[in-house]
Amino acid sequence: MMSMSEPDSQSKERTSRLFETAELIGSRFLDHTGSYSTTEIAEPSSTWQDWIFAESRRRMSCLWLIIGCVITIENGKKCSICSDMCSLPLPSNKLLWEARSLEEWQTEKAFFNMSCPMITLGELVEAKTNAGNPVEAQRLQGWEMGSDKMAAMLNIAVDQQGDPPTEENTVVLAFSFMKRDES
Repeated sequence: MMSMSEPDSQSKERTSRLFETAELIGSRFLDHTGSYSTTEIAEPSSTWQDWIFAESRRRMSCLWLIIGCVITIENGKKCSICSDMCSLPLPSNKLLWEARSLEEWQTEKAFFNMSCPMITLGELVEAKTNAGNPVEAQRLQGWEMGSDKMAAMLNIAVDQQGDPPTEENTVVLAFSFMKRDES
């Protein structure tokens, strides 16, 4: 990822290959699964193990989106996952994701469901766009209070989507990823 910011021709060639590889992996994944992931509302998990698999898939899809955003910013070409961002399911909050037992998971899931969480990336974008609205501000506060590193990276990706792609954006985005990894 960091090499994408390098101005030399070898890095540009590597970035181009990375873009092609990302598109191929995404295409093959969709061929096998039909979608990157689904919301818990659309396909409720019947067991904790099923939920862990579904949540892992949601988180991998979000990571895939973040990688796609970095490639888009640096390469100027839009990754296919970026075209369906609004319906991309958001990851669950940190306490639910880190539950260590079935009982803890059931309790956290009940709290999470009662909190009326944002379900899709489109809802997060909408809330950020209308942050002056008290209802949206409260939803954003709930999202941020329960967030983990994945949610923080999504916040950065959402914030970057409105900005024109520049080398500075790419560096800021990559630096933010590295700093979050260190903590």
